[in-house]
Amino acid sequence: MIVDLDGIVWLGGHPIDGAAAAIARLRARGTRVLFLTNDPQSSRDEHAARLAALGIPATADDVLTSASATARFLASQNDLRGRNALVIGSRALHEEIAKAGLDLIPPDEARQAEVVVVGGHEGFDYDELRAATTAIATGAALFATGRDAVFPTRTDQRRRRARSSPQSRQRRG
Repeated sequence: MIVDLDGIVWLGGHPIDGAAAAIARLRARGTRVLFLTNDPQSSRDEHAARLAALGIPATADDVLTSASATARFLASQNDLRGRNALVIGSRALHEEIAKAGLDLIPPDEARQAEVVVVGGHEGFDYDELRAATTAIATGAALFATGRDAVFPTRTDQRRRRARSSPQSRQRRG
């Protein structure tokens, strides 16, 4: 069974009542549980440690993040192996993309990037935006770990981007 972490197991870093017990019951019945998250900021190991701290035994192999899913996809594209990649994202995203066989380059070498991989992270700034747009303008392919409209917290649904108008939703398809 695939179980989403955000909003099912925890919300805003706080455990959801009954989640650990429900997962324990599933496992007791012999159901394999895979944890899924569209959060590219933390590594699979970090998510597994968080789960264990909540009383839910887990290893990195039990967790699939949007960063690791993106890395798996890129690794499956034989023509991308060994290509120069500019990664805009967390340390975990950088590590996943490097493990996928791409060569990471720093933002000041953006013109040499053949691939740009972006994922939401704390600390995103204009230098990263400039590097990514430079790389894309010079021909790099763009890959993103997701396109979330909201970031769930315990108290609200914080918007990650400006409110969508009907026109912008049409443009996004």
